Amino acid sequence: MKGFPVYEKLDNLIADRELEGFEFWLIGRWPKNLKWRSAKTFPPTRGEKLASLLRQCHLYITASLWEPCGMHHVEGAQCGLPLIYHADGGGIVEAGEKYGMAYRDNLKEVLLEAREQYPLLRQKVLHNMPSGDRMCFEYFRVIQQLMAEKNF
Repeated sequence: MKGFPVYEKLDNLIADRELEGFEFWLIGRWPKNLKWRSAKTFPPTRGEKLASLLRQCHLYITASLWEPCGMHHVEGAQCGLPLIYHADGGGIVEAGEKYGMAYRDNLKEVLLEAREQYPLLRQKVLHNMPSGDRMCFEYFRVIQQLMAEKNF
């Protein structure tokens, strides 16, 4: 469910020069049987070191399927990275619709389109970036609205 067949496909597309100008950075763990051809790999990391790696990238791609809503894509968005996500990504889709692009069997085409649309995608993520402050404000706004409707 983590999407490693998609990551392997991406690695092959880059190694076979079907995605000129793209690099694939993988941060974290992967199945031992995968032998990367072009990917630049990094061990699991967190905090400032993770943010530093992410901020060197242009897009955040996730191939997770039916995920309730992990935090990994939020970390990418908070570093200003537009999200490329699987259409069957579960809770990730809700975030992706705000600042990303979905793929299914058309990963190469979506990545090429994302390159063309990058300025717009970047503005979307910077404008809609997940934020604890924004979340609290939105909860407060909903509570105020409910209280006004009930005449508290």
